[in-house]
Amino acid sequence: MATSSNQPGENIDVSTSKPGRVNLTSFSSSIVNSEGQKYGLSWFDDFQMVDDESVVDQAYKISRMVADHAKSCPRLHMVLNDKEELVNVIIEKLPVSWEDYAARLKDMQMEKELSFGALVNHLRVEEKKRAQYQKVEFVEEKKEYSRYLPLYKAALRGDWATAERFFDQDPGALTAPINEFSRTALYVAAVHGRNTNDFVKKLVDKMPPGSVDAAYGSVLNWAAYVGNTEAVKVILSKNPSLVYFREDDTSPNKRTPFTRAATNGMRDTLLYLLELVKNDEDSSKLFPDEDSAAFFMAETISSGFYGNTNTLLEFTSLIVLFLHN
Repeated sequence: MATSSNQPGENIDVSTSKPGRVNLTSFSSSIVNSEGQKYGLSWFDDFQMVDDESVVDQAYKISRMVADHAKSCPRLHMVLNDKEELVNVIIEKLPVSWEDYAARLKDMQMEKELSFGALVNHLRVEEKKRAQYQKVEFVEEKKEYSRYLPLYKAALRGDWATAERFFDQDPGALTAPINEFSRTALYVAAVHGRNTNDFVKKLVDKMPPGSVDAAYGSVLNWAAYVGNTEAVKVILSKNPSLVYFREDDTSPNKRTPFTRAATNGMRDTLLYLLELVKNDEDSSKLFPDEDSAAFFMAETISSGFYGNTNTLLEFTSLIVLFLHN
């Protein structure tokens, strides 16, 4: 287990966190403060937003809780300084009845990083609309996607029985975008769902031959980003060539499942992907140019687990050789 000891007497599990980032959601009671005392986080683990209190007020409450406890454990200041992590924490703590909207916020976060202030504004608008129309979920969804709402909920919760009935009535829904972010049922289940890997497998098995093509490369990439190794395995079992998928965007460094996993510190997922390609003699499939190889190496090193395993060490050594040649 990787640990960081930038502060004397403090040990924090950072195996799933970015360097310099304290991931509050993965803290354990093994934290020791500067006075050598055990520092528990039950106050955070036990906290869950509720429906009978304003979510905006509760968001501010979480922020104050972290600030207050940071006085006893200085490393918690890193969370306060990392606005993205504070936003992620608040989204995770939203009430169960808000799970659909929480998934939408995560999509927004992926498209463009939300500030704490922007998150509060989104919550305030959503809360007012819920109060006005007395709706529980998805009051902002566009009308053309409203018929997919039962499928969207089923994908989030891993409810295959409901989803299968929907697919039997509308086979096109297997590959259709089901929300305003153009996310498919496979994306929702693989990236935002909880305990949905059985759902993902059944969905991929049901999809027609050839449908798991490059269009699902982005699903693979984001599944790798969130560390859903099982979903990555299922998608690649249907189309192994997607392991070399590169996002078609304007960035000079086209993202791959490897760089997505490395960027977010998903070690197990990255190791699985590396095992698949480490014996491939044609390195140009993964690194068509020097920039792509250098970018992957930089992301791997910055994630804090460079050289921690033989696979990573061997692979990064190959990158060095590739760059040298």
